[in-house]
Amino acid sequence: MTKNPSVLCVVDTRDDQQMTADCPLFRTHFEFDNSATTCVFSGATDCVTVGFENGHILQYDLKTPDEPCLSNDKAHRVI
Repeated sequence: MTKNPSVLCVVDTRDDQQMTADCPLFRTHFEFDNSATTCVFSGATDCVTVGFENGHILQYDLKTPDEPCLSNDKAHRVI
């Protein structure tokens, strides 16, 4: 079975330099193990939350993209 890895990349569409150059505002430097299916931006525009199909949630601070700042790695139980 082949995986389709997800990579998170955030650009500011108001900045044409980010749209034309390969220099996004934020990009994860690794591939997720599971497919990311949901991405939510907060009103403060400095955090992004990513939800995965296995129930895990990661939150990133856009200023420090190397590691998630918060995580919930407990998968939902199916009853």
